[in-house]
Amino acid sequence: MSKAGIWSIAAIAVCTFLYLVYLAVAFEPPRGTTTVILPTPRSRDRSDRAAPCAHPHNAVDSCSSRVG
Repeated sequence: MSKAGIWSIAAIAVCTFLYLVYLAVAFEPPRGTTTVILPTPRSRDRSDRAAPCAHPHNAVDSCSSRVG
């Protein structure tokens, strides 16, 4: 690679570094905090759960009609 190519890559790297330093200095973190309250998940009854497959060795074929 020629010297001009190396110098141009070095110049781009230095400019990028200086820009990142500028962003770090100019960055202002948000004031205060934000609290997110999520609703408690509802408990499921045992009747909501799917019944286990009768034939575990052939689970895909025997239980395909139960999958909703």
